[in-house]
Amino acid sequence: MTGKFTLFTATVPRTLGKVYRLGPSGLEKQTAGELSEASFEVLSFNTIDQFAVLIGSVSTAQAISSSIPLSGSIKGKIVAKARAVRHPEALTRTAKDFGFPNGTRGVIVLDYDARSDTLPLTQAELWKMLTTIAPAVANAGVLWWCSGSSHIFNDDEKVYGLRGQRLYLMVADTGDTERVGEVLMKRLWLNGYGYIAISSSGQRLERADIDSAMFQPARLDFAGGAECKPPLVQRRGTPIVLAAGSWLDTTSAIENLTPDEETRYVALVSAAYAKAAGAAQEARERWKESRRDTAISSLSSTGMTIAEASERVDRSLSAALGGVLLGDFDVRMAGGEAVKIGTILDNRERFHGALTLDPLEPDYANGKVTGKLFLYGASPTLHSFARGGTTYRLRRQPHRLYMQRGRKAELADEILKALAEEPDVFIRGESLVVMEDGRMRPLRKHNLAHLIGTRAALYVKNDKGLDLPVDVPNDVVEMVIAMAEG
Repeated sequence: MTGKFTLFTATVPRTLGKVYRLGPSGLEKQTAGELSEASFEVLSFNTIDQFAVLIGSVSTAQAISSSIPLSGSIKGKIVAKARAVRHPEALTRTAKDFGFPNGTRGVIVLDYDARSDTLPLTQAELWKMLTTIAPAVANAGVLWWCSGSSHIFNDDEKVYGLRGQRLYLMVADTGDTERVGEVLMKRLWLNGYGYIAISSSGQRLERADIDSAMFQPARLDFAGGAECKPPLVQRRGTPIVLAAGSWLDTTSAIENLTPDEETRYVALVSAAYAKAAGAAQEARERWKESRRDTAISSLSSTGMTIAEASERVDRSLSAALGGVLLGDFDVRMAGGEAVKIGTILDNRERFHGALTLDPLEPDYANGKVTGKLFLYGASPTLHSFARGGTTYRLRRQPHRLYMQRGRKAELADEILKALAEEPDVFIRGESLVVMEDGRMRPLRKHNLAHLIGTRAALYVKNDKGLDLPVDVPNDVVEMVIAMAEG
């Protein structure tokens, strides 16, 4: 049996990977657009040397994937998912059409990029790392090559040296790829190669020195290198065979963790996660500050006072970090247009199913489309596949209500009216309930007070006429419950 992998040749855009040129201010880097249309061909190999020749001939208009078409096709066309309706004969580069069929020989790709706070591993150190956590890999066919952005020169002057690295393992069954990836990530943690990364919005992300994304189907490896505009040139050399063995039986070579190892792994991740709390909070504050002034200016331009705009922006940004996108929050659509959540909720038929960039980090993966809107049902959501996947709840901006002396009954009426407008709050059997994850949860005094605090902004006026935020009084909560019960 031969090994298989997929070669993609792009037609839109014409170049894949990165483009480098010298500009007025020095080196300029551009990432080619996301693959929209391409032809594909399933290639075969019997030895690691044959695989080296094949991958060494990949051009900058091409990319490879260790996954293959689930349909069994060996040649054809792929298009972006958004264009699939107009091209029914084509496949899409998704897990629906590409995967790791059980019993298929091929390669597993290990993608190494150095952490920003450590020195990069050499080729020898990377090989030692892998054979330490999985010694039997040394008996397989293993190929090494530098990443597509390595070894770029301006004539004879080095601009970039070795950057990322790839290891390609010949495996007897690519159907085991995702399990192997999970086990390797855990064993990297057990051997000191795991860490917590902090995203620009302050999310703590479990990571290791090997990128876990490459163990997923339909992932592209830009093995053809970068397009360098003269006088820049790339000198990556040729792929290097590290081990000339045969097909690796991953089920025996890379075994699951024992219960004791699993316990140690969980403890290591938990400790690292806790240690990163301070850095994550600092990142969240930077994220809010980077957006605050622009958002306040946008709201105040509508005639809103600076004080009210500031309060609304602070509430909106804090809610977004907690997984809730309020009406004032801007989401960037796939076409680049910024649209407020309130506008989206007012136009559900238009926006249901629409694609977006990541709501918190629209520049994630160079502005890759990662989100999709799901607007029908009690709890509208936006699901982003960035950073492992996050589902954000969509809500209108909280109602601004005022508490006045002697008018608690009127306040309770206003709160009940506001809750009646919420799509996930209902009266069932003379009780208030909220729909959460497809289930109705009764609202009692304490959780109703919390819900009111998230759906309404309650204020009193001070002696100077300024708005001061306050919590909803307990007796007002009790009035709301009593009115709901009839």
